Amino acid sequence: MRAPSPMLRMRSIVAMLVVVVLSMPAFATFAVAQESPAAADLETLLAMNEQANVLRDQGDLDAAQELGELVLSGLTETLGTEHPDTVIAMNNLANTLRDQGDLAGARQLGEQVLEAQTRILGSDHADTLVALNNLANTVFDQGNPALAVILYEQALARLIDTRGLDDDLTLIAMNDLADTLRGQGALERARDLGDQVLQAQKRRLGPDDPNTTIAMNNLALTVRDEGDYEGARTLFELLHEIRPETLGADHPDTLTARDELAILAAYEGDYESARDIFEEVLEGRTRVLGSDHPDTQRTRGNVELMTAEIAKATEEAAD
Repeated sequence: MRAPSPMLRMRSIVAMLVVVVLSMPAFATFAVAQESPAAADLETLLAMNEQANVLRDQGDLDAAQELGELVLSGLTETLGTEHPDTVIAMNNLANTLRDQGDLAGARQLGEQVLEAQTRILGSDHADTLVALNNLANTVFDQGNPALAVILYEQALARLIDTRGLDDDLTLIAMNDLADTLRGQGALERARDLGDQVLQAQKRRLGPDDPNTTIAMNNLALTVRDEGDYEGARTLFELLHEIRPETLGADHPDTLTARDELAILAAYEGDYESARDIFEEVLEGRTRVLGSDHPDTQRTRGNVELMTAEIAKATEEAAD
C-alpha cells in the first residue's frame, strides 16, 4: 500500500557544467558536428553538451544519450580522456544512462569518472566526492544497497572533513545515506542522520524552504517505520500546513503530504479516516495528474482497500 514518494530522494548530484552560449558560427556548425564530432571546435562541443543536458531535463533521454555520446567522442578526440571537460561530459552521459535504466552502462562510466577525478583533482576534491556519491546512487539503483552504504559512508566522512556539516553536498550525501539505511531497516541511525539534515536545513534555509520540507518528509517516514506514529503524525501534519502555503493546495508534493497522513491512519487501524483522506487525495490527483497517472491509480486502489477493510471490520463486529 505504501506509495513511493516523489521528490523525496535528493539523489543525482550533478557536477557544475560549463554553460556556453552558441555564437552564430558555432550554431552554423552544430549540425556538422553531429555528423563528425571530432571535427567540431571546442565551443560547439561544449554547446552540444549543454543541449544534451537540456534534452535530459526535458525527458528526451534517447536524444540526450545520442548527443551525449557524440560530445564525449568529440571531446575525447580533441582534449583527451582526462581533461575536465571530457570527464564532465562522461558524468553527464552516465546520469542519462541511469535515467534510462541502463545501470550497467551508467556504473561503468561512473567508475571511470571517479577514477579520473581522483587522479586529476585528488580524493578529497568536491567533484571527486560528487562522483563517489553518484556512483553510490547507481549501485543503489542496481539493487546493491550494502555496497551503496559503504560508498555513501566514504563520501559523507570526507565531505564532513573537507566541507563541514552544513554544506550542500554534505547534506545531500547524508540524506542519501539515511534514506538507504531506512530501506535496510537500520532505523535508529537513519533517524539520527535524518534529524541532522532537517536541523541543518532549518538553520540554513528556514522551516518553509522546499529542501527543508523534503528533509522533514524523509525523517517522518523513518519515524513512522520505527513505529513512532505520534512523532510521524506531528511531522506529517506540519508538512500539510506548510506545503499548501508554499506550493499550493494542488501541488503534487502537497497531495503527497496528505497521502502520507492517510497511510499513517491506515497503519494505526483508523480505516475510515484513512479512506476519507485518500478520497480527498484521489480527487486532487485526478484533477491535477489525470485519472490514468500511476499515483492516481494507486490512490484509487487505496480507497478500495480501505473500503474493503471497513466492510470486513463491520462484518466481524456483527458476528
